[in-house]
Formats: sequence, structure tokens, C-alpha cells
Amino acid sequence: MRPTKSQVSGFDFGNMPTAAGGATTIGDQVEADGLNIQSTITGMDWSGAFRNAAVSRANREQVQFTRVDDAFEELSKAITDGHTSMSHISESLKTGADGWEATGYDVAEDWTVTDRYNYALAESMFKDDNAALELLANMKSVRANNAATATTQLQRLAVEFDEADTTCAAAIGAASTSISTLTPLESALGGGIADQIGEKLRDGKELSDFERRVLEAGTNLDADELEALKNGKPATMTQGEFDFLKEIVGDLDGLTMAEIVELGAGTHHNDIQSNLANATQLLGTPNLGSSSGDRGGMAALPANMRRVLTRNPVDENGHLYTNIQEFTSFVDFVAAGDQNSRFGSDVNRGLLKQSSEISGASSLDGGTPGSLATIDKLLNTAMNVGGSDRIAAHDFITGENMDVTCDNGGRYNAGIHLNNISDFAWTDFSGLHTVFDTIGQDVESSNPFYAEISRENASSLAHYLGSPGDMDTNDDVGITNPELARIYANALSPYLGDFTGIDATSEGAPTYGADRLKPGELENIFRSLNTDGEAAATMNSEAYKWQNLMALQYGITDQAHFSELAGILSQAMTDGNSQAVNHLSETDLAQRTASYDSKMTLFSTVKDLTGLLPVGSEAGIAMQQPLADAIFGEAPVLEDASTQGNDPNWVAQLNDPKIRDFNELQGYNLAHPEFGESMPDELFRDGKLDWNAANENSNLFKDWVGKMGSDWEDGFDKGTEEPDWPMAGIDGAKPEDPNAPAKQPR
Repeated sequence: MRPTKSQVSGFDFGNMPTAAGGATTIGDQVEADGLNIQSTITGMDWSGAFRNAAVSRANREQVQFTRVDDAFEELSKAITDGHTSMSHISESLKTGADGWEATGYDVAEDWTVTDRYNYALAESMFKDDNAALELLANMKSVRANNAATATTQLQRLAVEFDEADTTCAAAIGAASTSISTLTPLESALGGGIADQIGEKLRDGKELSDFERRVLEAGTNLDADELEALKNGKPATMTQGEFDFLKEIVGDLDGLTMAEIVELGAGTHHNDIQSNLANATQLLGTPNLGSSSGDRGGMAALPANMRRVLTRNPVDENGHLYTNIQEFTSFVDFVAAGDQNSRFGSDVNRGLLKQSSEISGASSLDGGTPGSLATIDKLLNTAMNVGGSDRIAAHDFITGENMDVTCDNGGRYNAGIHLNNISDFAWTDFSGLHTVFDTIGQDVESSNPFYAEISRENASSLAHYLGSPGDMDTNDDVGITNPELARIYANALSPYLGDFTGIDATSEGAPTYGADRLKPGELENIFRSLNTDGEAAATMNSEAYKWQNLMALQYGITDQAHFSELAGILSQAMTDGNSQAVNHLSETDLAQRTASYDSKMTLFSTVKDLTGLLPVGSEAGIAMQQPLADAIFGEAPVLEDASTQGNDPNWVAQLNDPKIRDFNELQGYNLAHPEFGESMPDELFRDGKLDWNAANENSNLFKDWVGKMGSDWEDGFDKGTEEPDWPMAGIDGAKPEDPNAPAKQPR
């Protein structure tokens, strides 16, 4: 864009030679440093492979230093050339404009020159003098031509200035890009610049633009580092980058959390807080370290933060300490960070552990430092932040890597902390969804690491819910926390096959690698979760689908363990559900039960009835609607229809042996098509074995089930008779520690 007259008048090119000289000086210093390093290495009196490697690296680095020096020389030349051309053109424009204005012309902002002589006045004065009027006319013509010529000259100079400016900017931009590429912003990172930034923050001073950019660069990871941490692998940064994190977070030591959340003067306060939160998360990540061997983690954090994350906020009498506000402020502080800093950080492990401790405080019903609503909001914020770190959530559930969250050499117990979660009267469940939902969602994740930690989560949570020692808490989970029961049901139901014993040898059945449970553990899970109708519908229907698949695959493969596992699962579902219903009827919770009943409608309104088989199954047999009607009923079974989710009659329908026979016969026909071809047409509709036809020809159907020569019922009965606590007798295999899961996490 062509500069205006006012812009040119305001231009000052006096600093450009200084800037050019500064660029040259920096380049010379870089080159000198490179030569000094090279001469130092090559001049050392040593030999061998290590010397050769060091000399080779020094020579390569000297080439790099020279390239940086060349880039600064290019920058200096671009500034110098720009100064020469633009200052000369600018001076010509100003001199020309001043000259024309001094001789009675006006020069406009766009460099248009006009004659300002008052011809009207002169003509009125000499209106009777023809000779004078003729002279005036000639002068007017000449000055008009002069104005046109001057306009052309000045506007051409303005165009030349624009071209010189564009050329200079492009040259400076190219040189700057080269410098940025050869010396990225991250190269400025280190303890020194971090101390400088930290001091200004503590003093309440605004950061310069450069300091803000360094803070942003120093508190974020590159794509490779993020990918490694995201997948539970170590990530290594330069020593300067790690020192920057250590110093910028270390400078927060000695401050209260209330003071920390105020750091960052000026309009960029929120950005600075986000950067500091990210730095704290990253420094607290054990898998993040430097090329020199420094590691992140709880021990790397300053003392004030370690105290907030490890000191139990609940005293020995079950009361919250009054300084709970420190934890509240810390939660608000780290919540300002972003997701890309939350991959296996001890900060998030501490948030989840402390949230559990607070939720287990016995004083929350009164005398709490803050209202219950305030505590509920605090816990959900903390669990949303901590739970968004999948690795930290995994460790919270399994107990792995969690001892760092306990002070004074304490040891973390997953069962105790899960009990705290189950006991608390939650009103907002968003944090719990964040912590637990990925267990069920990642059951078939394409990310192997996510699938691995999800099945480990499922195993640990299942052992916890199946533990006899924790039943005092979990017996009521569906009553006191129905949404939590649903969260647990959605997390665990996809793994029911694994829990029952489906494994890699189970041909045609999906397996996800979760632990096989003892029958007593499996029963206790149904017993706990079936105290809520919706959770019961999820668990019972999924168990039913697994039995269908086991029957189908038994018919296809004749693998005996399918029938035994179906018997184990059926018995666990039946007994667990029966105990849940008995517990509901025995407890004085009529109003709560009525509330629960009102929320539970027919299963057909809760779950998808398009398939009879569990997630992951590839058998691909579609559900027939008549069969759906037979299983789920067209109307509620009990007078109080809303209890359908755990209604014993409905559960009995799910366990109907005729349905399993039907599925087994379908599987057998798939594996033995000649058998199906010999079956009578009365059992088929449109070429397919049909449930309505089987019911209409019940005796015929029973005969052909018998002709399979199946031992299904023997295996099924064997499964139903499997002891709840095998190996050391019925009771001997129960855990001795009532606060521990039935199986300690790995």
C-alpha cells in the first residue's frame, strides 16, 4: 500500500542502522561461540571413539553455528538495504512536497498536487486590463501543467517506496524465518529465563511479549512427546526445557494457593494461569524427563503443592481440616490448564485420592467448612480434572503408582478409596462419569494402551464390587447412589464374558482380557448393582446375551466349557438379583424404593432390543421380534410394572432353558447344515429356524433339540453348582482384609 503524506512525514529510519548493526554483532558472536566450542573439543588431549564422536558432533554444530551467523547477516543486509532505499525515497517525497507547497501549491494525502493561486481575485482586480488577463490565463495553464507533472512524480515515488518497503519486509521475514528455524523459541528455555519470568510474576509485573511466548512454548509439549505420554511411554525433553519447567513451578513455592491464582498481571492473566497449570501437570508426570536423567513426579513438585496433594484433608476423627480452601484453590488453578498436559501426572493421582478422602469424611453432614453443595462442586471439579487423565484414573481404580499420593510413608488402598466414593451422597455425577465411563467405552478401542488400562480398570472394579468385605457399603449403592450403580453397570457389563471365564480358547466369543472372577464375586456384583432398576436391566440383559452367545457357540463348536460358563453366569445373576430384591424389601426404604420404581420402566424402553448377543460378537444372528416378546413380555410381569429391571420373574424369563435350546440349535445348524436340511419345515419360516414355529410345534422342537445329542444341560448344571469361593472351601477364599478388594490390584 502506498504511504500517505502524513505517514511519510512521521517515518523515522534512525533506528534501522542500529538494528542492522545489532544483527551483525549477534551473528558474529554466534560464529565465535561455535569456533570456540569446536577448538575446545578438538584441542583436548584425549583419544578413542568418544573423542571421535565428540569432534564429529562439534564439527556438525560448527556448521550449524555458521548457518545461524549467515542468517543474521542476511537479516542485517535486509535492514540495511531497506534503510538505504526507503530513507532516500522518503526524503525525496518530503523535499518535493515541501518545495511545491512553498511555491503556492497544495499536496494532498495521496500526493495529488493542486494550484492554490487565487485566480478569481486577480481577474476581478484586472477585469478591464486585457493584457493582464491574458498573462493570468497563461500562468494558470503553466501552473496546471506543473501540478500534473508534480503529481505524477510524487505518486511514482510513493509507489517506489511501497515496493522498497515490501522488498525489505520480505527479506527481513525470510531471514527471521531462517533464524527461527535454526534457533527455535525452545532454545531460549532454561532455568535462567524461567527465574526471570517467575520473578516478574511474583512482583506483579507484566510479562513482555517475548516472555509470554517463551512461557507458552516452555509449558507445552511437542507432538512426539504428547504421543508418548498419551500411550503410557516415557518422553524425553532437552535439559533446558526440563529446567524451565522445574524453575517456573519452583518459583511458586512459598506462595499460598490464593496468591498463585492471582499471578499474571495484565490482559493475559488467564493465559498465564493456564501456562502455569500446564507446567505443574507436566512437572508432576513421572514419565516425563530430561536427556540428563531428571524425572518429573510428585517429588519434583514444590513443597506447597505436595502438601495439598498428599496430606490427608480429613483428621483422625473424620473431620475436614479448615484449610480445605487450599485444596479448593489448587483445584481451580489446575482446572485452568488443558487436556494435553494430563497424561499420567501425579497431580491428577493426588486430585483423585484427595477427592476420595474428602468424600469419606464423616463430618460432611454438618460442621463442614463449606456447604455440602460447595463440597459436591469441589469434588466434581477435582474428579473431572483428575479423571480426564486416563492413566491417573486407572491408577486410582487399581491402586497402581498411588503410594506417592500418601504422606509420611503411607500406602494407598484402592478398596478403601472406592468405598468412600460409593458412600458419598453425590448430587452431581459428572466427575464420576469422567473417571469410570471410559472403562466400558474403550472395551474395543483401537488404541491398545487404552484397551489395556480399561480391562485392568474393569478387573479391579469388579474385584472391589465382588468383595464380601465391601458389601456393607455396596449393598446399598443402587439405593443411595443409583446413578453410580448405573455408571458401574455400564463400565462392567461389556466384560461379563471375561469375568465368567471366556478367554482366547473360547472359539467365536469376544474376549477383552479382563480377569476371571470367582462365582461369589460375580454374584456379589449382581447383588450390589441390581439394587437399582436401570443398573439391573443393564447387567441382567447383558448376562442374558452372553448366555445366548454361549449356547450358540456351543452348538457350533461343541466346546464343553461354554455350557459350564453359562451355568455359572446364570446362577450368579439369579442369586445376586434375588439377594438384591430381598435387601430392598428388608430395608426400611419404602420411599426410596418407590422413587426407584417410578424411574424403572419396561426393559424395552431402556435397552436396545435389536440384538440378542453381546458387544463384540460376530455371530450376526438377528433377533426375532416374537422371541423378543417372549423374553421381555408385551406387558409388565408384576402389578408394579416399574420393577421390571430386577423383577425375579423377568430374570427367570431371561434364564428360560428353551431360549438357550433355541440358540444352541441355531448354532448347531450353522455348523452342520445337513442336520438343518433334515429338519421338518414346520420349525422354519422363510427358510430360517423360527421361535414362533418352535413354540407352535413344541414337542417337535424338543425332539430335534434331543437329536443334537447335546451334553449342554450337564455342563450347565455343573456350572450352576460351582462353589462361590472355590479352592479353599466356600468361605476360605474370601479376603481377610474387609477393606481390600477380593484380589489386590497388580
